[in-house]
Amino acid sequence: MEKIIKNIIYKLVKTGANVTLWLYFRGIEKSGLENLPKEGPYIYAVNHQNAFLDAVIVGALSKVPTYFMTRSDVFKPPFDWILDTLKMMPIYRIRDGYSTLQKNEDVFDTCRKLLESKQGLLIFPEGNHGLDYYLRPLTKGMARIALQAQEKISSSITVIPVGLNYFDHFNSGNKLVIKYGIPISVNDYMSRYKEHPQKGLRGITKDVSQGMKTTLIIPDNDEDYHIQKRIFSRRNEALSFDQLHSLKHKSSYTQVEKNYTILGYLGELI
Repeated sequence: MEKIIKNIIYKLVKTGANVTLWLYFRGIEKSGLENLPKEGPYIYAVNHQNAFLDAVIVGALSKVPTYFMTRSDVFKPPFDWILDTLKMMPIYRIRDGYSTLQKNEDVFDTCRKLLESKQGLLIFPEGNHGLDYYLRPLTKGMARIALQAQEKISSSITVIPVGLNYFDHFNSGNKLVIKYGIPISVNDYMSRYKEHPQKGLRGITKDVSQGMKTTLIIPDNDEDYHIQKRIFSRRNEALSFDQLHSLKHKSSYTQVEKNYTILGYLGELI
């Protein structure tokens, strides 16, 4: 009975979250939908810029129930029941005490069971959130979960890179661009992982990182980043992901700035 109640609450909250997102953002552009597999098991590898909202967005827009991990210190009564209902799982960190890290083995085992039942799993490979638009170095946690699970289940696990590109991290009424990248098959790394686990972990982590960068309008923190991030302005919200991505080069963005300045000046004259 409790399971049925939790499923009903989850569906109601998911529907409400979906509606709220479309009201909160001025527009949500979803690109690369053809890259989404028709069924699980799969892992969303998502960049992490906006704390809890990132998980809400990907989970609400996912066609299948999607589970994700959050820090363990929030799992206290009565919130633990609600968080479990919303498909959230505790993840234990060093700051929670070295003794608690052993509990992560049970969490990883739960992840394996979820993937075995062809569910969706959401992981933030960067490990923590930050407001920068570019992708930060990935931890090996996602790779470890994926490879250890694939080692024990017959279904092929797919990792789907996902990029959340916010025009504004804090305020409503702005555009959000979501890009789903080319799927990565975990099976492709199993022979390397079995022969040399660390090489397998590094291999899939590197390729997931590259895949995630293709989903971001500004993938790297290079010398022109301070100019490139100006792309996320109100006047560019009508542009598609590909058009915005093409502006990341300093020369092309400078030309666009000039064009907008000229158009603005002419508008004032008119």
